Amino acid sequence: MGWWDCGILGGDAPLDMLGDISDALSVPNIDEGHDEVGEDYETRMLYPIERWSDDRAKLIAKSLKKNWDKVQKVIDLYSKDKRDDDNNLVIQVVATVIMASGAAFPRGFRPKAIKAGLNDEWAKEGDERRERILEYTKAVTDYKTGNRIVLTSEGLFSKIGKMMEG
Repeated sequence: MGWWDCGILGGDAPLDMLGDISDALSVPNIDEGHDEVGEDYETRMLYPIERWSDDRAKLIAKSLKKNWDKVQKVIDLYSKDKRDDDNNLVIQVVATVIMASGAAFPRGFRPKAIKAGLNDEWAKEGDERRERILEYTKAVTDYKTGNRIVLTSEGLFSKIGKMMEG
């Protein structure tokens, strides 16, 4: 499918990365009435982040701290032998999850997250992506632990619906 929105989570690649982060964290989906980590993918999925309740965000924040080594393995997976774009994007996705959950940035991660925004190749090519990356970089720079910042991207079905409307 590719990209349908210029936001951090507006395409297949970042959603694949988010899925791998979801697997690493294995957070139960309490918003859907699940009280244990489920066996199926749906109970662990982090998308869409704009629909997280405060309770879910707190669980994700705790899991990020507890499972940072697993999240780092996801970052390494997308960074190893890949284009710089993948390395920048996975860091942007992880930073987006951290801020949406209210978790603390792990030591040394904030500068990497800022650099991932500044080095975004697509932002150098188009105004809409550049605006979204400026929003992301400002959010990372200004972020305070515990004060959730949710960066949104338009969903694929929403985009399709708008296109069909004219």
